[in-house]
Amino acid sequence: MTDHFNRTIETLQKTFQNVSKLTNSTQLTATPTQLSSWLVVILLLCVVGSVSNVLVITVVLRIRELRTSCGVLIAHLSVTYLMQCAVIVPLTSVRIYNRFDGGPDFCRVVQFVNSAIVVTGYYNEALLAANRLFAICYPYGYRVFARRSLTLASLALCWILGGGTRMPFVFNSGGFYNSLPNGQCTLTTTTNQGTFWAIGCIYFCYGFVGFAAVAICAKSAIGKFHRRTIIPLPATQSSGGKSNGGMAIDERVPVSQSPAGRAYQRRMRQAQMLIMTFIWNCLCNFPITIVNSVAPQLFRLDPMFGLWMRLLLVLSFAFHPILVFMLSTDYRKALKRLCSF
Repeated sequence: MTDHFNRTIETLQKTFQNVSKLTNSTQLTATPTQLSSWLVVILLLCVVGSVSNVLVITVVLRIRELRTSCGVLIAHLSVTYLMQCAVIVPLTSVRIYNRFDGGPDFCRVVQFVNSAIVVTGYYNEALLAANRLFAICYPYGYRVFARRSLTLASLALCWILGGGTRMPFVFNSGGFYNSLPNGQCTLTTTTNQGTFWAIGCIYFCYGFVGFAAVAICAKSAIGKFHRRTIIPLPATQSSGGKSNGGMAIDERVPVSQSPAGRAYQRRMRQAQMLIMTFIWNCLCNFPITIVNSVAPQLFRLDPMFGLWMRLLLVLSFAFHPILVFMLSTDYRKALKRLCSF
């Protein structure tokens, strides 16, 4: 078991290091026109991402109905994406464009902050998945899980884990932050433990979100067989007039007509939004790793291929809030209310 674990970590380490270096030597041959086109596109995406994430944060802060535990988690996730779109990505992109080498100290600070924010976002997504999982599969205990104090404490834990798992690399323990010749900051791991801390959390978070998505889909499929429920009504409101201890059992009434049913459907819509955004994030985050494993020669043949592939990561930051508005009627209505003020 230990040998198998070590071999797995060694494989992940090689993949991680290859992905980190995918724009190393080839990037030096890119023309100024190619770099300018790439920079313009990525900065435009950053503007779109900054505006869209600000809108999500604003509607959650201004609309009381959205200030639930789920809304707070979505807003916090938008905060991490806003940090990427407004600060980290423009800074690193301009640095690559200018091939600016600020030395190891510059990368040690910038890449630590960058990776800490990214990992915090991963843990935030896992926490959001747990929130939806409890809301759908364990609704009677959801109020305890959704307490504001517990939500805020969980978000603080996300930042502790995000920064704590990256802090050893600042002191060259298990790996180190360095600067490539093209001006890109990267993390190079030197031990199996360093590789585990570098990418283990990513696989854990996405694995848990995937598990939650499957569980919610299963719950939804089961619920289709129980769309109608028996609701007790007073005998005077019963069509049959037959009472049962002062109450009468009315005909089957659609769940959507009861307050509990409407709340359940709202939670299901939020869960569906979670599943779609999870699929979107997978589409944006996994191709770069897959291509590097299947066809790494593509990065050597085209000097810009690696940078264009990294553009997918920015797409995940920029269009996640747009998906939130597209998939959630509550957020669309809140945005309309906000714009009408």
